[in-house]
Amino acid sequence: MTPDRDLGMRDVDKRSEHTDTRLPRPAKPRSVPAAWSLFLGWSAQVAIRLFLGHGRGAPAAFPDEGGYLLAARWLAGGPAADLSGSTFYQGGYPLLIAPVFWVAHDPRTCFRLVVGINALAGAGVFPLGYAALRRLRVGRAQAYALAFAVALLPAAVVFGGLALTDAVLPTVVLAWLLALHAFLRSREVRPAIVTGSAASLAASYAYATHARGAR
Repeated sequence: MTPDRDLGMRDVDKRSEHTDTRLPRPAKPRSVPAAWSLFLGWSAQVAIRLFLGHGRGAPAAFPDEGGYLLAARWLAGGPAADLSGSTFYQGGYPLLIAPVFWVAHDPRTCFRLVVGINALAGAGVFPLGYAALRRLRVGRAQAYALAFAVALLPAAVVFGGLALTDAVLPTVVLAWLLALHAFLRSREVRPAIVTGSAASLAASYAYATHARGAR
């Protein structure tokens, strides 16, 4: 072998040593919209609900609102009330808003805090609706826009200004449907336990919130 050819072979060997023969890693799929975008959408839904209910400082739908508020006050350790002859009010929704009576005692302040809880819970229809549409194979952008619009339907927004179960029941039912769907698709034990437990809890809370939750 000639010196020139030997030198050329050495150069080839050196270049091969510095050459990365590993296969390139597949690019991670980007989530569009990302989690922060869903959070911004949820925050916008909360803000809209708070704006629509900012002037509310007292119940308007009697005796239902009064019944739920009195039940929540009693669950928080406050005085009871005689609702004999009235409708039976289940304890799921009063249990959610009961902490209001631990931090405030003024009736107007308590009611406004209840409206705030309704806004936080009711706005959950948006991210849950987005997740449901994605499982139906709707495109990301279309699912985002459609879920945002559906979450602003009057049936999902108007009750947010009232101390009624209708303010949170759509979110609970949608969460139950998603958890149940995930449970039915689970092929491993641990995910099945988690999703099955979540579906059971959501169904139990829906049943304890309103008679419609049991249907």
